[in-house]
Amino acid sequence: MVVSVEAINHFLMADPTPLDVIKDLDAQQTLNAIEELLGITPIFITEPRLPQLHGLLAALYAERFIAFFDMRMGKTKLALDWASQLALAGWWDKGKGLIIVPSPILLDVWKNQAKLHSVLSITCVGTKLADFDAALKDSSDLIVISWSGLQAMFSDKNKGRKGDTTRKLMPDELHERAKLIKLAIIDEIHACKNPQSLRFAIGQDLLAQAQFRMGLTGTPWGRNPMDAWAQSYLIDAGEALSDNYRFFESAFGKKQVIKGAPKWAQLYVFDRKKLPILQRKLSGMSMSYRRADRDQGVYQSSVKLTMRGDQAEAYKNIMDSIADVDLGDRKKIENTFVRLRQISSGFHPFIDDYGQERVTEFKSNAKMEWLTNFAIEMGPDLKCIFFHEFIKTGMLIGRTLTRAKVSHTFLNGATADKPEAVRRFMSG
Repeated sequence: MVVSVEAINHFLMADPTPLDVIKDLDAQQTLNAIEELLGITPIFITEPRLPQLHGLLAALYAERFIAFFDMRMGKTKLALDWASQLALAGWWDKGKGLIIVPSPILLDVWKNQAKLHSVLSITCVGTKLADFDAALKDSSDLIVISWSGLQAMFSDKNKGRKGDTTRKLMPDELHERAKLIKLAIIDEIHACKNPQSLRFAIGQDLLAQAQFRMGLTGTPWGRNPMDAWAQSYLIDAGEALSDNYRFFESAFGKKQVIKGAPKWAQLYVFDRKKLPILQRKLSGMSMSYRRADRDQGVYQSSVKLTMRGDQAEAYKNIMDSIADVDLGDRKKIENTFVRLRQISSGFHPFIDDYGQERVTEFKSNAKMEWLTNFAIEMGPDLKCIFFHEFIKTGMLIGRTLTRAKVSHTFLNGATADKPEAVRRFMSG
């Protein structure tokens, strides 16, 4: 694609009105501005914090918005408050709302959070297209579905060479359902950063007629700010960063010749000198809130998880056996409780036929599935301390963090140099 220098310069010089100016308002001023914009007094089930109020006002004003909020700053509540106020004001009164999550384990998290923070009804959908169609027709306000669920419904295996695991899009199936979706929330939108990916193609088609869109992430990009384009496009259809990735690439990248490749084979790498321009272009459809921007209060943030598969079955079997426990046998009752905790942590100790103690790890582990998403959301600058009870749990946590490429160290009785472990953690 040949792009003129004049077109690029014109694009780079155009400035949006930054939404971050809203952060200068105090809580009452923000509430007054929300009421004036909506035409009604906003109603909250749980009290929002100031960053959430600022994000809500920005999202209502923009209609298509990305919250670049650090983790644990209440992005889920912000999104639910946004959808709730749109519904109360009659702005969003027809069509379904869709919430796309990066992992199936988050379906129940969103369902529980909706019960806590809103009066909106939610239907969770797995991988069956019939269930999705039923949800589009039922009385619920929001449908929650994972990217893997959408890929199972709206793509099919290629019938090419043997062993080909790629899938092809089924656009006709998508277009019919897209007509019914008028509001969309994409959780951890940075998981959809590749414009060549199947999930991007699905999101592009499925959200085509959604007037209201919100993306949520604390880590919009890592080493490559080019990742911002796909996320931005899914929300505003190219208004901020253009509707053509090759144009965006030419505007913000610089050519890098690939060693040993033909002269025409060139790679664009992001021009770091243009990072302030990229941030300015995004400022009209996003708001950034870092942990350093918030007050120093401590907030409780509980996450409710639901066990599935073999883990849920093992837990149920122990619960069923409790009816036969002698209420006077305190030791057996305590051992049963410990066993339930072990199962909920993802493992099950047992004695084999030879009298040896063995440990079974469940294929489905709700806590570790959630931790995997948590680790992805953490970003490179966040320090966390994980407390755990069982040695086996620590092993599972360590394995999960290693797979997510999160550096970590253990501080326990077996740690040889405890002060050094603390120093490594404090120094990064």
